[in-house]
Amino acid sequence: MSELELISGGGRGGRVTKRDILGFVASRSEVEAESATSPLVSGMVPMDAVRRKVAEHMRRSLDTAAHAYAVVDADVTALLGRVASLRPGLLAREGFKLTASHFVAHATTRALQEVPEVNSSLVGDGIVTHQRVNLGMATATDRGLLVPVLKEAEGLNLLGLARAVDELVTRTRDAGITPDDVSGSTFTITNYGVFGQLMGFPIINQPNAAILGVGAFKKQPVVVEHADGDAIAIRSVCLLTLSFDHRIIDGDVASRFLNSVKSHLEAPPDG
Repeated sequence: MSELELISGGGRGGRVTKRDILGFVASRSEVEAESATSPLVSGMVPMDAVRRKVAEHMRRSLDTAAHAYAVVDADVTALLGRVASLRPGLLAREGFKLTASHFVAHATTRALQEVPEVNSSLVGDGIVTHQRVNLGMATATDRGLLVPVLKEAEGLNLLGLARAVDELVTRTRDAGITPDDVSGSTFTITNYGVFGQLMGFPIINQPNAAILGVGAFKKQPVVVEHADGDAIAIRSVCLLTLSFDHRIIDGDVASRFLNSVKSHLEAPPDG
């Protein structure tokens, strides 16, 4: 049935007049307006305090930073093998489960030391390069997205970093963190790959100069170069995205940093 067939005609012989059509349009608009504002119809719920703060922070970042993006892929086959070999012993000895995210945090920390321009902030008209690596880690919780900060990550080896990350993220999800735990980051990682997302373009966590996005680890055919010729092999690959503030760093710096993260992921430490 068409919309015209729903209109009752008020003209001679039940014919639909211009007035009938205008009245029908007006009445339908009133119903649509009521539906859009009615929580029972639209399912509208108010933002909680955490969601409001995230919204304000993200909007302020987009209004402030000149967002630009760079992407590389990383072969994480060896990394996953290292996780599988180290996990049982660490679980028995340390009581926590080693994950690929720990290797990502370690690789990122090393890359920030090698390309320190990325570990910086814009303060007034000057750029401050931070001596410490305070690593923010975007964490999904029942209360919304929180970003706990691992302070002075540059002084930790893989095991020490993994232990500290596990403790901090556990406290974050159990609502055991303090305001100091979510302040002072110099760089941030968001691992949306744990939700199956291949690639994204995250918003910079102000006042950081950049944020690293980590995509899902997926098996795919890859051309592998050998001295005696190329071959196609099945490898685990992930996409790394760097959203960076073009006011502070340029594309060449962003590329050097991403390639540094890539190289550390592709040659993971033994422990």
